[in-house]
Amino acid sequence: MLERLSVKYLKNDRSMLSKAKRLVVGLMPRKFHCFCIGAEKTGTTTIAGMFSQNYRSGHEVDPGNTTQLIVDYVQGIVNEKQVITLLKKRDKLLNLEMESSHHFVHLSNLLPVLFQDAKFIITVREPYSLLESRLNWHTTPTKPAWKNYNDYFFKKYHTKHEAEEDILKSYNLYSLDTYLKQYSDHYKYINDNIPAKKRIFIKTKRLNESKEKIASFLNIQKNTISITHSKKNKDKKKILMQMDQSFVRRKIWENCSDIIKDFFPETVLYYK
Repeated sequence: MLERLSVKYLKNDRSMLSKAKRLVVGLMPRKFHCFCIGAEKTGTTTIAGMFSQNYRSGHEVDPGNTTQLIVDYVQGIVNEKQVITLLKKRDKLLNLEMESSHHFVHLSNLLPVLFQDAKFIITVREPYSLLESRLNWHTTPTKPAWKNYNDYFFKKYHTKHEAEEDILKSYNLYSLDTYLKQYSDHYKYINDNIPAKKRIFIKTKRLNESKEKIASFLNIQKNTISITHSKKNKDKKKILMQMDQSFVRRKIWENCSDIIKDFFPETVLYYK
């Protein structure tokens, strides 16, 4: 049974490493063990890059198999015991010190128990900026590895478009409620499942300024964390700016008021 599940959900090559490197990597001790599970477009790529120079760091490793495992787990196709066994095997194969993957939030009830020494960095972004980035990102074609995952979770949250959202329909995008409810729930899962003493929240705009905080949290030297810069998308369509701004602000507040009050209180008056 395990062998059959492993073939379906796991790569056996540590992200294209040679057999010799697989053996070496598997024997190397960790200097720390950390997951970054902030939401999509909050800086998870940047976090992985900050550690890639001096540590074994990966961003969304083997997304096709891993996201399919998550979808099947949420749907009950594989049970908790099977997922735990597969995650242990996956971890032994990869032996990463930093793994940055937003979709791991759906395993946040298992990860702290399975990896008791692991810590969690949670990146969080101001909702308007987040929404703008996600809409722009979702106008590009979905990569095959993400199709089943995106289809399942976006259809789960999908609500009908309102009259003010015609431009979203024209770009084949979901409603604002769909994106924002998913974003809000992401952090509710984290608050419900990741113990406070094992997590830190880092604002997207403060990533490079937070090296000292991150280093202290992981008990490593600050100078081993690199400063990185996310790739800028020069073809931004600025879809959100073309919508009625009072409608946009209302939708953001209805769905994300807790995030705003907890992390961006200076913007409360802008939304209310």
